[in-house]
Amino acid sequence: MNDVLPLFGPHEDAMLSDNWHLAHSMLSPYLNNGLLLPGEVCDAAEEAYDQGRVPIASAEGFIRQVIGWREYVWALYWRWMPDYRDENVLGATRDIPAAFMSTGATKMRCVAACVEDMEQRGWAHHIQRLMVLGNFALIAGVEPRQLTDWMWERFVDGAEWVMVPNVVGMALYADGGRMSTGTSRFNHLPRGLAGCHQRSTGVASLGPSVVADDEQLLAMKLARGQGVAGRVNSWATVAAKPLSGPR
Repeated sequence: MNDVLPLFGPHEDAMLSDNWHLAHSMLSPYLNNGLLLPGEVCDAAEEAYDQGRVPIASAEGFIRQVIGWREYVWALYWRWMPDYRDENVLGATRDIPAAFMSTGATKMRCVAACVEDMEQRGWAHHIQRLMVLGNFALIAGVEPRQLTDWMWERFVDGAEWVMVPNVVGMALYADGGRMSTGTSRFNHLPRGLAGCHQRSTGVASLGPSVVADDEQLLAMKLARGQGVAGRVNSWATVAAKPLSGPR
């Protein structure tokens, strides 16, 4: 609360190549394992703000992430399961790409940095998970259940209730928009990643074709930045060779 939280507000959506945690609390493993309760960390943040130790942008941003997102995800999991885990409205069928399996499997520094963080710490902050790994998987057409299982197994804070809504609903739009809407801010995020082997082309390949005409239109809108997933980037290299991740 004294050292990290004051910096959270201005930097919560940032990503740097030379700082793996920035101003993130890294409390998710303790919250997800029941060692901390959401209410007590929110109360502590509010108290720090009331005492003038934390600016309102940081206190509000942190509390919003816990109550407005974490608890929202928890509620949706229990409301929509068990069918929700198998949602796949875009008909994605590809396996986990090779780029996710090893730091040496891709020239894209943004992806390699995420994989390196997972290998070293079993943790990566939410921008890396959503904007880098999630966007990549969406564009590549990775099958949602595979990505859910892959993330569940690799993150120290992994739990089914965490991964299913965030992967199916937030990252891959596999639920057709039931969970959320938003915009991709990836192009505005990475600082210090100059030379990253990715490029924007305006229209992205989402991998497998979808079945229904209305879903085809949806996929095109997603690729052109008109749909609820916002501007989606295509990549110069998707993967050296698709590999099936552990299930």
